[in-house]
Amino acid sequence: MQRGRSGAKETDPVEPVSVAMVEATLAHANPVVRAMIQVQLLTGTRPGEIIIMQGIDLDMTGPVWIYRPCSHKTAWRGHQRVVAIGPKAQAVIKPFLKLNTEAYLFCPADACDDATWRERRKPGERYTVDSYRKAVVRACDRAFPLPEWLTRREGESWKKWRARLTEHDRAEVQSWRTDHCWHPHQLRHTRATEIRRLYGLEAAQAILGHSELGTTQVYAETDLATAQRIMREIG
Repeated sequence: MQRGRSGAKETDPVEPVSVAMVEATLAHANPVVRAMIQVQLLTGTRPGEIIIMQGIDLDMTGPVWIYRPCSHKTAWRGHQRVVAIGPKAQAVIKPFLKLNTEAYLFCPADACDDATWRERRKPGERYTVDSYRKAVVRACDRAFPLPEWLTRREGESWKKWRARLTEHDRAEVQSWRTDHCWHPHQLRHTRATEIRRLYGLEAAQAILGHSELGTTQVYAETDLATAQRIMREIG
């Protein structure tokens, strides 16, 4: 539903995240989440598209791979989502390709080799949008720790820590996390901003997918060719 068409609360526009902040976070994410972030940033995919990536959905016959997600945000409109994957993103994906082409590439169980950890946590066969977001938030917390006077003390429980903080302290914590935390959907906007700056608005639409069905149908072949050309250069 378009903005302003109902009485529901309108959400704030999603802003891009700086590449510098993303790079600072990468070192603190597990290998699987790190790869998901890198591929999403390079391709401009949605979080929901990156978590369901399977080998069976990848056409790897050409210099630019083509990814057709089995489900996506605008499928209900009859829109076929096609993602072009260039050499840089291909290099990130290759270590995660599996013999079972129907297995999810980015599996939580692959994030750690500790069998005890796997048994205790019993990770699912893939990330969800929410668990992916939480993994990014945890990496941000490690990359950008709170000032010492706001952090938990050694041996202090979360409950005692929250009780110790004053109202001003809690506001400081919220402000710090707002300034030093990002979520996966912002990666798509970061990529869109860069592509629009380098190649123009129509190129950004070709990479990210048109929101209007008529435009997509009319320019489908042109969009794919444009997306492949751009991703061959920067993706």
